Formats: sequence, structure tokens, C-alpha cells
Amino acid sequence: MTLDIATAMRKMAEAHGPGECDDADCSLCVPGKDIAFQLKNTDRVVVFTTIATAGSPQDGATEAMLDIETRDALFARPGFPKPLTRLLVPTYRIGPAGEKGLGMFATRRLRTGALIVNERPFIVQPICRAACDACDHMSCRTIPAEQVGYTMEEREENLNLSLNRMPEERWERFLELKTSHSEHRAGSGPLLSRARTNAWHALGEYKFAGIDAQDGQYLAIFDELSRMNHSCRPNALYHWDSSTFSGSLRAVRDIEPGEEITVSYCGEVDRPYSDRRALLAPYGFGCDCRACAEGDAADIRYEQIIAEYDDLPFPLSSDKRVEQGYRYAIQRIEEEGLEAIDQYYSSHVHLTRYYRWTRDVAKAQVCEEKLNAISWAQRGKPFEPAKYEGVWPMLDGSILYHMK
Repeated sequence: MTLDIATAMRKMAEAHGPGECDDADCSLCVPGKDIAFQLKNTDRVVVFTTIATAGSPQDGATEAMLDIETRDALFARPGFPKPLTRLLVPTYRIGPAGEKGLGMFATRRLRTGALIVNERPFIVQPICRAACDACDHMSCRTIPAEQVGYTMEEREENLNLSLNRMPEERWERFLELKTSHSEHRAGSGPLLSRARTNAWHALGEYKFAGIDAQDGQYLAIFDELSRMNHSCRPNALYHWDSSTFSGSLRAVRDIEPGEEITVSYCGEVDRPYSDRRALLAPYGFGCDCRACAEGDAADIRYEQIIAEYDDLPFPLSSDKRVEQGYRYAIQRIEEEGLEAIDQYYSSHVHLTRYYRWTRDVAKAQVCEEKLNAISWAQRGKPFEPAKYEGVWPMLDGSILYHMK
């Protein structure tokens, strides 16, 4: 497939794309240089920019479409973008995964919280079009809204523009990504369809100017991080880090060599079966994991786990039911493959607090070590006891505050 930057730019100029290019001869349409557009009928400026770490070409470069405020805020960060964390020993391989096509498989044992991959994306772009300037509402279909409308054709052209700013080997890898042909992708061009099928959330602390709520979020399309298959009971979690402008994957439970590494395409893993089925429909496949095979029965077990967790006693006491209750909650969660839920993390927090309260130093150390691994898995960072100041019992103190 040949990508024609001149044709893409001409089409965008004829249709006034998302705005007008501020560089008449398009001399900025090269990697490392910015292209700025002003959204027509607005004072909002959109920038196509290249994000890479100086002196670290192995980290890769991202072609990003950002509003100018987001771009300026990112580059105001000291040392932005910071280098990626690179592993000396590979943790995975990409290989055949039966009817699912390709998949990611562990090449060695990975402990809970272990970093699997850290990667800078091909592309980062906003989800949707800008809101209507007249009423500032995304669903508006008045003439002002249509004038600002960010159509699928324009999204396709903007992806084309971003790909043309990449080295050839990068956009060739992008074109190798699998695309869904479900009816939910109707109207998408070949580039947009790939982006919609493989996108992950990015830049969570920023919103694209002029777009409200969820539609203002940014999405990232990766190479390796796009190769993972779905499970409603995943063994890995994805994280975005704006300081490195990268996505990463960490094990949420121990993963054995040869085991497939999976993530949830549905976001939170505590969604009921009916919701998960609806969220997977755009991908054009049905999940055959244990939770989906058991349907409502698995949902009922999850609800029981949460109900029992909510009834557990106050952890800062010598009541033996605290230890028994939280250990049983952890066991039930692990049996269901739900290590990604918040209650798994908080159960270890409260159990550690209990052991500290009762001055059981050995058990407290073991539990806190596990808690630190879970924090890396779920939050992408180590456990920070300082954040629990005032509620974190020390071995020589007593706390009366109840946190749950």
C-alpha cells in the first residue's frame, strides 16, 4: 500500500479538513517538524508533532495529533519524554494463537507485578470530533456542529498524514495490524478501522480541547501492545505513562512459560456478562473464557465475593475474623481469576494493616511484599505507605481511623 502525502494534504485542503494548514508549501510535513491547523470557525489549534527521546532511537517515535495546550503542557515537563525501561531478558514472544491469529506468549516465568513490555505507540490521536461551538454538545447536528464535525473521512486522512510522517518500516508495521470487519466498523477506512480495533487509552490526565467527557480522551495505537488477545479474566494489565509517552504491560498474577498473555478489551473486569458481550461485539468475536462460558453463574459468584468483602470487620482490631475474612476474600478472588479488581488490592492493604496492628512482623512483611507487587500490577507503581499516613498502623502506634 502506497501512502501519498501530497494527495492527503490536497484532500484536506479541498475539504478544509479539520482546519487550514499554517504552512503553505507543506514543508513541515516531515518527521520531527510540527504541522499546525486551526479548527475552522474556532480559535482551537491542532498540532501534528513527533515525540521521541533524544539519544534513544531504540525507544521509537510517536506521531501525535494534539491540541496545542496538551502539546505545550507535555513539552514543559522536565526531560520529556523520558527514556523507556528496557528489559535485558525478553519476557514474551509473538506467535500463532489458533483461530485468534497471533498472540503474545510468556518466554519465562513472570511474577505478579513484573514488567512485560514498555512501548511507545505508533500514533496518538483524540477519539472523536469537536463539539458544536453553538451549544458545545457532542450530539448536536446543527449546521455549526456539522461545520466543525470531525468525520470518519477526516480521521482517515489524519491517520494517513501521521503515517506519512513515520519511517517506512513503522507504517508498514502499522498496516500489519489486524482489523475487525464487524458491522460496528462500517464507514471506517482501512487505517481508521485498524486504529479503532487496536487502540488503547492514553494521556488520561489530558482532554482534547473542545471535546467533552469521554470523547475528548486520547487513544494510542501500538505495535507489540496491539498483539495481545482478550480474556475477561486477564493475567496482565495495561498502563499509560505520560512522562515517557508510552504504554506498558504488567502481570496481574504469576504467568508460566508458554502461557498466553491476555488483557481485557472491556476495561474493568468486574462488568457483568451482558455488558462484556456488548462491548466485545465491535471486535467481531465472542469470548470463550470460563467467566463467559458460565455466564450469569460467574456474575453471581462475583457479587457474592463483593458482598462478603463489604461485610468484613474493621481491620484495626485483634479480632481473628479479620485475618480469616480477608484471606478468604483473597482466595475467592484468585479462584475466579479476578486479581485485577480493586478489592484484591485493598484486601492486601487491610490484611497488612491488621498484621501491623497485632505486631505480627513476619506476616506483615510477607503481605506487604505481595501488596507491593499488586500495586505495580494494578497501578504501575510501588505501594506508597505515606499515602496512608494517619491510617497506616506502625508497630509502636495505634490508629483509630477506619479506612476501607
